[in-house]
Amino acid sequence: MQTIIEKILEKFKGEIEEFFTQDGTSIEQAEEYFVPRVSQVVAELISAYYEQIDHALLEDRQGRREAGLLVERKGDARKVLTRLGNVTYRRTYYQKKDGTYCHPVDEIVIVDNHSGEKEQARISEIVARQEAAGKERGTSFHILWLEDNMGGAGGFEAGMKYAMEKLQPDYYWIMDDDAYPREDCLEQLLEGMDALPDAGCVCPLIFGVDLKKYQIFHHKQLTPLILRTRPVSEYPESCTEPVRINANAFVGPLFKREVVEKLGVADGSLFIYGDDTEYTFRVSRKYGVYLLPQAVIDHQDAPTLDANMSAKGWWKEYYGYRNQFFLIREAHQNPIVRGAAYGALTLRILAVIAKGRLRGYHAMRGRMLLKAVSDGIHDKRGRTVDPSAYMQYLKEHNIA
Repeated sequence: MQTIIEKILEKFKGEIEEFFTQDGTSIEQAEEYFVPRVSQVVAELISAYYEQIDHALLEDRQGRREAGLLVERKGDARKVLTRLGNVTYRRTYYQKKDGTYCHPVDEIVIVDNHSGEKEQARISEIVARQEAAGKERGTSFHILWLEDNMGGAGGFEAGMKYAMEKLQPDYYWIMDDDAYPREDCLEQLLEGMDALPDAGCVCPLIFGVDLKKYQIFHHKQLTPLILRTRPVSEYPESCTEPVRINANAFVGPLFKREVVEKLGVADGSLFIYGDDTEYTFRVSRKYGVYLLPQAVIDHQDAPTLDANMSAKGWWKEYYGYRNQFFLIREAHQNPIVRGAAYGALTLRILAVIAKGRLRGYHAMRGRMLLKAVSDGIHDKRGRTVDPSAYMQYLKEHNIA
C-alpha cells in the first residue's frame, strides 16, 4: 500500500513542480487548478487504502480458512460520494462453506430520536466497538443525533434523507432497534431482488421472538376502500415462494436506490404508526413489493392495540387512526370515493368508542378517538399528541 501511496504522491509532486515552472502563474490560476486536484488526489489515496485492505483479506488464506470464507467474486466496483467527490474502489465478496453468503454492509446510519444521556452514551459505546471491528470490512458508521423526538416516522425520514444526500447507497435496508436480522437475511434479500425484475422492495419474513410466532400481520394486503390491512397468509410456514404484497412494516425491507430517488423518503409528518404502510404502499403502486419467506428477521412483539388496551396505549391508537385518514387521502383521488372511505372509517371508530367503557377517565379514550377523526379529516399532521406530556398526565392523575 505504501508503494501505491508513494506513486500517487510522487505523481502529484511532479504536477506541482511542472505547474510552478510556468511563467506568469498567478495565485488565482493556482487556486483554480489545485483546489479540485487536491480533492481528487485524496480520493485516490482513500481508494488505494480500501483496495489494499481488501487485498490483505484476500491474501490471508489462513485467516479465511479459519473463518470458512470462500471467494465468490472479485473486483466488484464500489462508489461512495464524499465531500471530496466520488471515491471508487474494488472489493471481493465471499461465500461461506455452508453455502451462505458474507455480504458486507458498507454504511450503517443510526438515528437517535432525542434519547436520554445514558442511552446516547450507550449508543456511542456500541458504535465505537463496532467501528473497531468493522474497519477491516470497510464498514462506516453514521450517527444522527436529532434535537427533538420526531417519532418513528421522523427518524426514518431523517435517516433515509441523510443516506440519500450523503451516501447515495445502492440499497436502503430499513429497520427499528428491536429488529435482529438472521445471518443470511441480507444475502437472501439481495438474491431475491435480483431474481425479480420488477421488484423495487423485498421484505423478510418477520418472526416474533417473544411469542415465538411469525408476525404475519406486518406483511399486508390492503382492502380497497378504507385500506384496512389483512395478512398475506394465515399459514406463513407454508409460504415458500415470493409473495407480492401491498405494504410492509419497517422491519427489514430492502429498497433499491432508484425507488428512493424517484418516490422520495418516508413521510416524517405522520410522527408514528402508519408511516411504514404509507411508504411501502407508495412503492407498491409503482414497483413490485415482495415478501421473501427464505429471508427471516427476528422482531420483538409489541403489546396488542385492541378494545381492552390500557390507557398507556391510547395515544398510539390515536396516531394509528389519524394516519389512516392520510393514507385514504393519498390513495383515493376521487372525492366521492374518498368521502365514502372517510365515512366508513369514522363509523368504525365510533363502533370502537361504543364498545369501550366510557365512564370516568375512560371517556378520555373516546375524546382522543374523536380527535383522531377530526385531525385526520383536516389533515393535521406532526406531533399533535405529545407522548411525554400524555404519559405525565396519566401519572399525575393516577390513571393506569
